[in-house]
Amino acid sequence: MTPRSGFALLGTGPQNVAEHSFRVAWIGYLLARLDGTADASRVLLMGMLHDLPETRTGDLHSLSKHYVQADAPRALRDQLAPLSFGIELEELWSEYEAGMTRESQLAKDADQIELLLTLREQESRGQTKASEWLDRTVARIQTDLGSKIARAIVGGDPGHWWEFANGPAPPQEDDSDAE
Repeated sequence: MTPRSGFALLGTGPQNVAEHSFRVAWIGYLLARLDGTADASRVLLMGMLHDLPETRTGDLHSLSKHYVQADAPRALRDQLAPLSFGIELEELWSEYEAGMTRESQLAKDADQIELLLTLREQESRGQTKASEWLDRTVARIQTDLGSKIARAIVGGDPGHWWEFANGPAPPQEDDSDAE
């Protein structure tokens, strides 16, 4: 498994690239469905593909990128070359990287929203340094929909969903008539 290296800078490292990509894909799919104008299947696939080259190059964190340059397009091309549809996937990855289509913008937002969720999870476990990354991550959100969700994540309680996991609380009995 390829670990997410940025968490080494944070002082934690619980996530790998596969976990991250899986979450990005689902978030992207949901964003596309909520958006209503994007092709949800393309966004889902972009989420799965977006970090695929890192399985060969490693996940370089922001400090490492000042000194090391990965050839992600070559890594992806080498990975996909055996597939008859490899070119199609390379083109989809390139579309994601360019960030010019609605689908790629939503997929990129999904990448940042996944990071926000992970940072909030880290905060809830006592990692106070995670909060330092929140504003920079929110600033990278590109769409209005993504911004709305990002604000809810940052302003919300990470454990609040659990309170309503089984639906609303049942009504309380009124004991005022009890003798």
